[in-house]
Amino acid sequence: MDDMLAVIHLYATRNEIVHAHLALLIKQGQFDDLKKRLYNDFCDIPRVVPAADASTARILSYLVEDMIDRWFVRDKDFPDNVQMWRTADGLLDDYKRFNRGGVVADIYKEMSKQMVSDVTRKLKEEASAKALSKDVEDGFRVSLGKKKVKRVASADMSPECKKAKVMQQEWTKLNNMAYGIRKLSETYFDKY
Repeated sequence: MDDMLAVIHLYATRNEIVHAHLALLIKQGQFDDLKKRLYNDFCDIPRVVPAADASTARILSYLVEDMIDRWFVRDKDFPDNVQMWRTADGLLDDYKRFNRGGVVADIYKEMSKQMVSDVTRKLKEEASAKALSKDVEDGFRVSLGKKKVKRVASADMSPECKKAKVMQQEWTKLNNMAYGIRKLSETYFDKY
């Protein structure tokens, strides 16, 4: 949980440095530039986050997706076609809030807190669903299996756990590479 909050803070800090003008884009009504910026950020995550750090990439993806879903409605048939995204009511509401007056930084900070809260809730739900799924799998394995499962001796368990972790990391790397290549391909075809 602490790692998750650290990653969210890291993205927020990066966002303040690199995209300090997101609030300005909203205030000025430059919604096309905003959606392009968010889409490019989403596509860049696999390129800038190491494959071994899949949890960071997942959290950053959730953050950017939350912004996209808050401010835009993606086309159901072509969700990656940025030109077909429509402005959502949330973006219009935020546009009005920025233009009514008040300190832009305070409004943006409030919006950021809400987004972090949404992502935290989403990650907790995902962790809960994974735990439930694992419980169900374990339950089915016990109830469906009529054969006795050979137990691993305690001395053999530690190397087996290490081997399983390495295999899982390798699989995650492979999935991240495939995802990154797919996104690069889609971006390439969209741009050229």
